[in-house]
Amino acid sequence: MRRRSFLRDIFLFIFAFIFGYIVKKDADNIVLKQVDSAIGNGRDGKPIIDEINTLKEQMAEKVNKSEIEDKLTKITPFRFGVVGNANYFNKLDKKWYTDTTYTKLANDDTRGIKDFLNYLKINAPYDQVIFPRKNYLITSSIIIPQECRNIDFQYSTFQYIGTNDTYCLTSGAITGNNAEEGLSGGYIYADWKNLFIQCDPLGSRKCNGVDFTRLRNSSLTNITVNDANIAIKMNETWASSLNKCKAFYCNIGISTGRSCNGTNISKANIEACKIGIQIGNPGNIGDTWGTNGLTIDNATLVQTCDTAIELHYIKQASVVNSYFEANNRVIDIPLMTSNDTIHNFTFDSNMIDTAAKKECFLRLRDNYRKVSMSITRNTFTGVKPINTFFHSDTGVVGMIGKMEVSGNWFSDRVSFVDIFPSTWKMNAVKTDILYTPTINTNDWDIYQSVKITCMGNSTFELMGVIKRKSGSTTDLLIKSMPYYFTSETLNYNYLISQTDGGSSGTKKTSRLEVQNLQNIRIYTDDTTDLNPINLNGVRWCTRG
Repeated sequence: MRRRSFLRDIFLFIFAFIFGYIVKKDADNIVLKQVDSAIGNGRDGKPIIDEINTLKEQMAEKVNKSEIEDKLTKITPFRFGVVGNANYFNKLDKKWYTDTTYTKLANDDTRGIKDFLNYLKINAPYDQVIFPRKNYLITSSIIIPQECRNIDFQYSTFQYIGTNDTYCLTSGAITGNNAEEGLSGGYIYADWKNLFIQCDPLGSRKCNGVDFTRLRNSSLTNITVNDANIAIKMNETWASSLNKCKAFYCNIGISTGRSCNGTNISKANIEACKIGIQIGNPGNIGDTWGTNGLTIDNATLVQTCDTAIELHYIKQASVVNSYFEANNRVIDIPLMTSNDTIHNFTFDSNMIDTAAKKECFLRLRDNYRKVSMSITRNTFTGVKPINTFFHSDTGVVGMIGKMEVSGNWFSDRVSFVDIFPSTWKMNAVKTDILYTPTINTNDWDIYQSVKITCMGNSTFELMGVIKRKSGSTTDLLIKSMPYYFTSETLNYNYLISQTDGGSSGTKKTSRLEVQNLQNIRIYTDDTTDLNPINLNGVRWCTRG
């Protein structure tokens, strides 16, 4: 009997709790009384109805969070036929397998990944996309839709064996074939991270890694590309960043394109590439924008590349606080187009470690275009390169303007003249190494040895005495001066006083002109005057 009453009481209490009653015992009877939740108070003094509503809100929040977590974890590429089992490559048949014995071919995951992204584009736009960590076989370009722009590959590997010159990942931006077509597509706020892309393991370097063209206010983080033609390509990539990206054994590690403005490349690691970082290079449309506000910094490492940095059209770019080791050359300025100019390039506070039998620090293959740069406060160590400065096209004339080389430190085994021409000691008060110019001796006699010295701060001084040969009428005195001796501005003119017949003789004036075509000319009123002309004290500056 007592047990039956106990069970009854338990049932009544549960009923009362669920339906909002209170249980009272009146003598031998148990009374159920309904409670008005709007006026009743809970333990903390708040109306019961408020506590109930708070519980509802908390439960709804937990359910919503659970639904989001389920959506992110349950909607995976595996629902679309993706397997992710491209684990081993057979060099004999050039195919990917799941096992070390090469008995089971890997699944081609390309179509499934595209379907996966298209599904999320429609059903979960702008949610974070997560790839389970697997080895996926990709055979054609994957276009990341704008609606899937926030994507974490969780250190997966894409084994990419696409056709020549295609990209494993792209935003779908289109590069036209001419200036009228231009560039189109792309979007903002892309965030792609944690992916390894392996192109052809046989090393053909025919396909590419990531095309980041026209992705603005966007970022690439921890993206690694092996054995590609171009690991990472940018163009019109404004206010964006590449952080901890890596490229190994590629033709080009990072290609900024013509317009990569306000962009930062930080903590990159580029090794064993033909060109580590290519800045301001033209695309297929012949644009003339120029890279502006690009910064490479924060311990970026470029090593064992044929060329660490290749410069094209630059309005302003900086390479600072980075490390360059065992590259054949660190900076290369290739043959440029008529639209190419390097207005302002800064190479500051870097470490350059030169290995044995490497070519040079700086190579200028075309000095016809204007080049202005600062090489300051760097540390040079290692061994002496083969050439201090290498220029393979001596027949091309031109100029370097605003070349500043100062504040650099050289280790015991490397000196200034091992890296730069001796006349580049711009920071010295006056160099003790004089340059002997090429005199036009067919028309001028050297009366007193003619020399050029660097006065510091890009200023040069001419000294010596010459006189015209009988019968000569030419004004060309010095030809083929080094391009870094000439001004990037208009020609520099200097008036030279002459005297015939001693101090009491006839006063004459000659005009000396330092041309930006690497020549010095002297214009005289009388070409039959064979008296000596004093060149001492003639100065000019290569800065505009």
